[in-house]
Amino acid sequence: MESFSYDYIIPGFIHRPGVHCTSTALRNIFEFNGLKMTEAMIFGLGGGLGISYLKFHGQEPMIGGRQNNFEKNLAKIMNIPYKFFRTSKEEEGWNRLKNHLEQGKPMAINIDMAYLDYHDDLPSEDFHFGMHTVVVCGYNPTKNTILIADTGFKDIQEITIERLYQGRNARYNRWLDANNSIYELDFSQDHPSLKKIIPQAIRNNGISLQKSNRIMRLLGIHSGAQGIKKFNNDLEKWVNLPKKDLIIRCRDITGYISEYGTGGGFFRFLYGKFLNESAEIMEDESLQVLSSYYEELGQKWENIAKKIRELPDVEDKAESILSIQQNIDLLITSENQGAVKLRNYSHPSEGKN
Repeated sequence: MESFSYDYIIPGFIHRPGVHCTSTALRNIFEFNGLKMTEAMIFGLGGGLGISYLKFHGQEPMIGGRQNNFEKNLAKIMNIPYKFFRTSKEEEGWNRLKNHLEQGKPMAINIDMAYLDYHDDLPSEDFHFGMHTVVVCGYNPTKNTILIADTGFKDIQEITIERLYQGRNARYNRWLDANNSIYELDFSQDHPSLKKIIPQAIRNNGISLQKSNRIMRLLGIHSGAQGIKKFNNDLEKWVNLPKKDLIIRCRDITGYISEYGTGGGFFRFLYGKFLNESAEIMEDESLQVLSSYYEELGQKWENIAKKIRELPDVEDKAESILSIQQNIDLLITSENQGAVKLRNYSHPSEGKN
């Protein structure tokens, strides 16, 4: 890629790398608009911790540790009017994004990672994930390129408008395609203090972790403890997979737990950092204890990921899968206990005049 000047980055935009694409992108957007906070705080205020098992017909299963409505929850608790714009019309999507950029506004968008040429670390050549979140922070109409701030990259990246089009309009999974999406946030309102909203954010996340939707289950999306149980039961079928398919399955499930933008530990390490930071802000040692609890939960998920990663090379796969299932059964109990702790959290100062 040829060298280029950074003089057309939107003035005032600062990129700080992170571990999860959406919380990193929103952290960057928040700082640009005068709200400087850590990625962990962004993630926690949005109640980002979740559990989901996605099993769509004809597709490889996925497991996720992030709450689906994280962005909406974050905007609501921060009193930020929010619109998640989407359209299947290419020109409409580009014109709307370009209009924001020309007004000097960096914008968080979704894009299929396969079309980001600077990503040379994807699991495979045909790996597509359309909900990868980045910030478009510059536009050069002369070169017909745009600048991107991406999670794990220290430097701003440059891609052509053509690749932007392709990545925002790719069609591989109707649930996960980008569809020209833009995270449109209005920062003109007053925002509450962190001390005021942290306790409610924690309780909200505890409640959401225990929710399960029957309609979504019928569509193949299993959440909460039911999601883990469904995943655990399906492990029995893995023993019949051809080795090449088992290798891919184990690689991706391990990635969803430990590697693909989770910050490790199925997002539990990132949430533990939020609780640790909140303990200092709220001057509440009980949040430090809760932070340690989620650090331990994250390590339990890491241990399961390690066993799944090793599965293709294990001689007695049925025995190994049974061991994994037993560990996941214990983890379900720990996850439920953690959700209850979050749901029931209250700060000593709450309710006082």
